[in-house]
Amino acid sequence: MTAGGNHEHGERRLGVRWQSPIGAVRLDMARPLDATQRFRLHPRLGPDL
Repeated sequence: MTAGGNHEHGERRLGVRWQSPIGAVRLDMARPLDATQRFRLHPRLGPDL
């Protein structure tokens, strides 16, 4: 599990990473620091390019 902030986009994220047999699986949940929006999910499959 990872946690951190992306100050460039003004949001906080909490995420889970799993190295599956077919490649990396990531699921992040983010919320803007100004709280004008609800949480957003950011699923990703495969390596970062």
